[in-house]
Amino acid sequence: MSADLNGDGKIDFEEFMKHFVDVLDMIELNRQMQDRYQEIINDERKRLEFVQQSLDDVGQKTQQEIQKLKEQVA
Repeated sequence: MSADLNGDGKIDFEEFMKHFVDVLDMIELNRQMQDRYQEIINDERKRLEFVQQSLDDVGQKTQQEIQKLKEQVA
């Protein structure tokens, strides 16, 4: 840890306080990045659901057209 100046495993309080704000900033940055990542994942999930619905609609329309063609041939 950066607050252990002499390497004895004990934290120097003054040194710890120097880095404390940086640690808090890193925690906040990590939280913001996680929130943004979750937004991207949710947007992608919605997009994929829309694509799947669109493909299902295409499949149903294709089946209807095939049925019409079969009826015309018969």
